[in-house]
Amino acid sequence: MHKKSCGGTGISDPLE
Repeated sequence: MHKKSCGGTGISDPLE
C-alpha cells in the first residue's frame, strides 16, 4: 500500500 519512501513501520517495507 505504501511506498518504500513512506514505509517506516516495516510491515509493507522491510527495507525501511
